[in-house]
Amino acid sequence: MSSYSQHKKKISSSESELYLLIAKFLKTGPCKQTADLLTKEIEEHELLPKRIDWLGNEHNRSFNEFVSKK
Repeated sequence: MSSYSQHKKKISSSESELYLLIAKFLKTGPCKQTADLLTKEIEEHELLPKRIDWLGNEHNRSFNEFVSKK
């Protein structure tokens, strides 16, 4: 298990958006495998903002779920 997983830190929305933009950029070019790996790690390390339901409960999002809501 990576040290990052053991010591999860809350990342800012700017950092979250940066990861999202990098992954989207990589998907449009020749580095599709790199984009897929980055997307997997973004989900694995829960780097996207959480979804909040109408009861105020937080839920993790998948990369595709987050991108489709934007």
